[in-house]
Amino acid sequence: MACRYGHHIEESRLPRSQQDRQAIAEQIGRDGSQLLIDMYAPEAPAFLREIPAVQILRRVWIQNYVWIEGQLSFRGNEDLPPGKQFINSPYDQEARYGKKRETRWTGYKVHLTETCEDDAPHLIAHVTTVAAAITDEAMSRFDPWPSLCRRSSPHVNIYSTQAILPHPFWSVGEPQYGIEVIGPARDVKWQANTEGGIDASQFHIDWEQKLAICPARQRSINWTPAIDDRKNEVIKIKFSTTDCGRCPRQIDCIRSEKKSKRRTITIRPQAQHEALQAARRRL
Repeated sequence: MACRYGHHIEESRLPRSQQDRQAIAEQIGRDGSQLLIDMYAPEAPAFLREIPAVQILRRVWIQNYVWIEGQLSFRGNEDLPPGKQFINSPYDQEARYGKKRETRWTGYKVHLTETCEDDAPHLIAHVTTVAAAITDEAMSRFDPWPSLCRRSSPHVNIYSTQAILPHPFWSVGEPQYGIEVIGPARDVKWQANTEGGIDASQFHIDWEQKLAICPARQRSINWTPAIDDRKNEVIKIKFSTTDCGRCPRQIDCIRSEKKSKRRTITIRPQAQHEALQAARRRL
């Protein structure tokens, strides 16, 4: 066994063949299982089971291996715990796998909030460290804003590295706390990131009449308050398939494969929508 584990296991030391890698994983599984069986045997000294490294080994083996009809098997991806619970490193039980576009890592994610006044030093006002598996959208649950704003001087500009700030803060930050949020506030929809695209900011919203008017002067036909997948209040606005179907700017507005195409926009309630649009114009 010493010859198998004398060196740290690294990607460069593993065979290229998936079949050979599977065989190594199963061999490691059998060796680790035998070690656990020996340490948890009734005649084994009890203190062995209290060693933190042994407890981690047990958790990792339960996570990655399963006994089926007397045979130890490496768990498939569909049988593994979710990323927020998966132990990625025996050296740090809290480190998680993270992915941000093309960057992948095991560890943590840090969100910084910085003041960005033109005529004053830029200060890091708040730091939040979370597991790498926690999405930027989920950061709205980690709400430092009220306490941060109460501790800040009036009329302070704040920039946060959170990819998506808690949406209610766009509307309450400035009037309630005297703080102006600079960003980020980007619109990720393709219309906002394509030359000539017709994004939601180009629609006139008539809040009293509960309708939207597009750049081609067509009026919406449906206005529906709803709750989105992240539990946020939104308004879904639909336009007529007839109007959209004959619009000369359809290519800049819709990418639907349906025969009858229509534009739908989703916006926030009035206070949040207007504050968010104002924040995007400041960028």
